[in-house]
Amino acid sequence: MRSDVEDQVKRDRINLRVIRPMVADWLEKVDVAMKDAETIKATAESENWCLKGWCPNVKLHHSVSKKAKKMSKVLADLQVQRENFKELTNSPTPVGRVSRSARDPGSPSSNAQVSISNLNNDSIDFKSRSSVMTEIMGALKGDQICMVGLCGMAGVGKTTMVEQVEGVTKAEKLVDWIVKVTVGQQPDLIKIQTVIAEYLGLELQEQVSVDARANRVKERLRQINRVLIILDDVWNWLDLEKIGILVGTNHKGCKVILTSRSEDVCQQMRTKKIIKMRQLERDESWVLFKKMAGYSVDNPDLQDIARQIVTKCHGLPLALVTIGRALGGKDKCEWENALQQLTMPCQATLTGVHAEVYPSLLLSYNHIATEEARLLFNLCCLFPEDYEIPIEELFRYGEGNYYLKAAGINLD
Repeated sequence: MRSDVEDQVKRDRINLRVIRPMVADWLEKVDVAMKDAETIKATAESENWCLKGWCPNVKLHHSVSKKAKKMSKVLADLQVQRENFKELTNSPTPVGRVSRSARDPGSPSSNAQVSISNLNNDSIDFKSRSSVMTEIMGALKGDQICMVGLCGMAGVGKTTMVEQVEGVTKAEKLVDWIVKVTVGQQPDLIKIQTVIAEYLGLELQEQVSVDARANRVKERLRQINRVLIILDDVWNWLDLEKIGILVGTNHKGCKVILTSRSEDVCQQMRTKKIIKMRQLERDESWVLFKKMAGYSVDNPDLQDIARQIVTKCHGLPLALVTIGRALGGKDKCEWENALQQLTMPCQATLTGVHAEVYPSLLLSYNHIATEEARLLFNLCCLFPEDYEIPIEELFRYGEGNYYLKAAGINLD
């Protein structure tokens, strides 16, 4: 009886399901009952004769019998309770639910300096980002603005900024739910709806139409008083109504932040407030680059080269991070070659990637340590943007490349 329940609970916990309070209470009662039953059994099997073994101890037998009868009823009641359990566990807490626990004293606030914290184990605070954070948080706290657009070139730190906003919003309990969706260059409405549903603990059927799914999303949002929806990496106008996102007079408690490389897209989306994300200041760029490159920058022979490289990064965090990490621990020759590559005009471009960013990405690619790592990177590029790549499928591609190379065919 008990072992079956425990086994099922263990399996459910692997899937992050939460044991129901009544089931946890039942397991505790079973533990107590089993211990009491063992005690009764041990008493019954103990020395229970009197008059030097010539006469059974009737009083003790009677007492044990009464306890055993009572215990039988307790176990029978527990068995009935077990049979009445329809579910042993509850679904896991949706990822979008903001915890109601007391605020962590060490958590960020909207008055704090904004840091680039997802680039390394510890954060770096930048004053130049504080004004942007203040504007965004002011819009979220007010009643007049329902949708904010954050725009800026690729690599300037838009995604990092909204991650900071998400952290502050959670810490200050400004909303009850937070949803974050990466839209991408070719938005898939079904996928976007699915991600929103997962954050909100909503079940959507794949077979039904986009419109029917949108209605389900709307109904779920209407049940929530305060919700923040972050739409990251928006390339073109997106029909929020078609997705099921309610804003403005339809749901005054729903706030939307979208990030885009294009200010025009923010305008097309009719955002009430558009905030432009600028590059880092010169001194901030140097601090970030030093953090990524490590002790190498302390070498007097490299400092002048390092500062020239920082200048070529044009204050873009993505460029500073990728180049700094690529050059960390390298000799002077590598640094000089890197500066030369960054100085040379680059004809090739990537769609949506600013010309100032491309040289740093190319340099980072050229510094991938091994041929195997570069092959793995190239294989990942075969898949669509934001695609969750199955390891098995990636392995098959790698295995196919190996056999093609053995046959003298090089796909690089």
